[in-house]
Amino acid sequence: MPSSESPFSDDVSLFILEDVGIVFSEAAQEIYELNTTATWIWCQLEDGPASESLPIALADTFGFTEATARRHLSETLRAWRDLGFLTAAEAPRIGAAASRPKRPSKGGLPQSLILGLRQSLAGGGERLIQTYRSLGQDTAVVYPTAELKDLVHPAVAHVVRTQRVFAPDSLIEIEPRGSTFDIKRDGKSKYREITLTQLTPVVQFLVFQAGIERSEYAVAFHAGAVALGDRAVVMPGGAGSGKTSLTAALIHEGFHYLSDDLLLMDKDLKIEGVPFALGIKDTGVAPLLRYFPELPSLTLHHRPDGKKVRYLSAPLATPVTRQSRLSLPAAWVIFPKYRPEWATALKPLRKSDALRRLMESSTLALPLTRTQIETFIRWLEALECYDLQVNALPDAVAAVKDVMESGQMNKKTGVSEQNN
Repeated sequence: MPSSESPFSDDVSLFILEDVGIVFSEAAQEIYELNTTATWIWCQLEDGPASESLPIALADTFGFTEATARRHLSETLRAWRDLGFLTAAEAPRIGAAASRPKRPSKGGLPQSLILGLRQSLAGGGERLIQTYRSLGQDTAVVYPTAELKDLVHPAVAHVVRTQRVFAPDSLIEIEPRGSTFDIKRDGKSKYREITLTQLTPVVQFLVFQAGIERSEYAVAFHAGAVALGDRAVVMPGGAGSGKTSLTAALIHEGFHYLSDDLLLMDKDLKIEGVPFALGIKDTGVAPLLRYFPELPSLTLHHRPDGKKVRYLSAPLATPVTRQSRLSLPAAWVIFPKYRPEWATALKPLRKSDALRRLMESSTLALPLTRTQIETFIRWLEALECYDLQVNALPDAVAAVKDVMESGQMNKKTGVSEQNN
């Protein structure tokens, strides 16, 4: 953190990651890598503005001539002024980034909604009311007909609460409107004129949104995740990266399912999955047929974003109970990318590059804050980072299994990867 005499803007911060200087600009939502010389200059300036002794100290430290040191210093400061890092009058300060919105309080449902739900249950309506649990929150869904329940329920059945819940944390109501549906959550309208083919994705999203909004987390990002023993592999990526197909195939091979799209990280750097049923797009059906031959027979749903998906349920790593929350430390972060023109290959990835990719996959909390970037950096310091080019899914599965299983073996024997 800059001192009170520091010439740096309040919205820039320097971090050290794997011996590389990383500057995060909260206003620009960008990171910048510094070479060793620039990192040294930054650290000197954090203790106060530049003085006449700085070029001499720079020359002595790096073996430059004094003229070369002065040129390096001048060029570096000019670049930082242009980027808005410095607060000098000739470099106007970039406006501060917006603060992260506060999460809703855990106030629970209005008593009127709870009373209505209890009356429905007491009147024998429990057949059309189902409670699901996401991130420690119970959400009851009121289905208007058994046929609609049969349509929607399979996509969230893996997080169903078997015990009757009279006072859930959230309530979703589906109201037919001719050939379409209006959907309320906690008495407030959320979606209007939803078609039958869109209904399942919308209800699934609202169930998990209810848990996400009330969860305490340091940062959230798009990623699949599976676990082997007590450690997890995290696979960040956006649409088309192949993370869902890879997650599904690893589950088939015996790994525990944590998430296929969204991960939350707490302040202790443990991750918790948001375990949607896996949404398999049309392009993902063919590669997964060898693992899940039933895929073509599953119902095709239309998400509001225009994507068509089939929902594949996976067994969770822990049973769904009132206390069921599973958070694990991660040991590996692997960035998959489907590249049909290249052979499947797993390659080590610089941690600064991994940080940049994690920023691109972050969600729910934009703009990112200095604290969140620091969380990512602390997390990456203890991980093995890889880039995974995916051509053939079985080869990608084998590559991930090799990394994870060798890591488990090293953990048991106490032998480090470098000594192998």
